[in-house]
Amino acid sequence: MALLENSVAGFLTVFALLLAVLAIRAYRRSGNPKVLGIAAAFTLFFAKGLVVTYALFTLTRLDDVWVPMAAFDTVALLAFYASALKT
Repeated sequence: MALLENSVAGFLTVFALLLAVLAIRAYRRSGNPKVLGIAAAFTLFFAKGLVVTYALFTLTRLDDVWVPMAAFDTVALLAFYASALKT
């Protein structure tokens, strides 16, 4: 089971990094602040992936990282929400 968890965490981390890079490139081209909020959200998901990956390799229980993971998710969702509402 550890191989599956590590593989999924690694894939999601790389995917979030790819989406963050693409969003940053899109912001540079367009200058639209909505895209910058989306880039920030994807960057937060990438940071969360790094925390999860670190926890998978160093901790025996993942119970210790649930609060930071929930905080990353909450702030990232708020960034998506804020970027969607900007006019």
